[in-house]
Amino acid sequence: MNRFSYIPALCLAILSGGCAHTTEDALPQSGLSVLFRAGTDLEVRTELTSSAPLQHVSSVCLYIFRGTGETATCIGCEDIGWVQQSGNTAATQRYTVRQRLITGRYTLLAVGLDDRAGATYGLPDGLAPGTALANARAALAAGKLRQDIAASELFAGTAEVSVTSGSNEEVSITMARRVAGVLGYFRNIPAEVDGTPVLSMQVVLHKEQYADVPLAVLPSGEGYGTTALAGGSVLMEFDLSAYTQAAGESWLAIPARTTGGVVTVGNSLFGGVFMLPLDVPASVNWATLAIRLRGGEVVSGQGPELLRSYTVRLSGQVGFPILADKLYCMGRKPDAQSTAGDVPIDLSANGNVEIVVYPEWNGVIDVPLD
Repeated sequence: MNRFSYIPALCLAILSGGCAHTTEDALPQSGLSVLFRAGTDLEVRTELTSSAPLQHVSSVCLYIFRGTGETATCIGCEDIGWVQQSGNTAATQRYTVRQRLITGRYTLLAVGLDDRAGATYGLPDGLAPGTALANARAALAAGKLRQDIAASELFAGTAEVSVTSGSNEEVSITMARRVAGVLGYFRNIPAEVDGTPVLSMQVVLHKEQYADVPLAVLPSGEGYGTTALAGGSVLMEFDLSAYTQAAGESWLAIPARTTGGVVTVGNSLFGGVFMLPLDVPASVNWATLAIRLRGGEVVSGQGPELLRSYTVRLSGQVGFPILADKLYCMGRKPDAQSTAGDVPIDLSANGNVEIVVYPEWNGVIDVPLD
């Protein structure tokens, strides 16, 4: 079952010195130890189908950087061997770092991946020893496309710690998403515009999204990528060529989805994707998001011609950044397996429709350790 998720927390017990202790309930007398606990209802996921509050981390890697700040240098990465669990009880796991650390200051970078993110971003191997913290990025792996970003959920969090021989230190890391979510739920899609049949619908960005994202958000950076993704301006695309006009109505007759990963009301389209953070448009007149209906003649390099574009606003603004760890909802879909509470956006109006994007993905949930 595939849903939006809330965020797990990592709690790390840090100690310096000699050999590791392996019991789960007692802290080791020496060594660098990690206590991991996450919340309930962990599930494997492959795509976004609602805003239901579940977690979907399937693996966690711990990168160790010597030093602090942008120049801290990666000296190793270890998979903590996260055992995915589901149910009504919190998942707890202790991990002892294998690498021996000398006295000094360190930065710990925890990266959580769902079942697709590792392959999408080439992690954990994509971040090699010797990498500076300022250059610690998740970058789209060779051969991967925007569709892979759309189906991959990525988390990260950092903490600084001092390691001193013979001392015991504790530090916690809360991982937050390094991706944003965009959900679109629409109904009554026009069958034609000024006599021209509608063949497809797109949700698009004002520019191509990035192909990379920093894993550690530093004071000097805003957390955006550096490399544009070719073809990355299209977030969602729906082929409407197989649908016909509903009897006595102006919109397309689209059957309700009653089985599969998501159910919907009749005459509606639903889509949900992850994307990497995107900065605000350069001009206040540029819309961050737009919904476009296309049909008629094929325009070279663009597909069918643009028939209609809908305005997308957030708090009255057409230009806004897409931030990590936020869910931008065009329409509402609380539960993938039910239509109760569904509020799809009605696109049947002849003129522009103002669509409000709701940032209702409520950030971080710290899971208690008691």
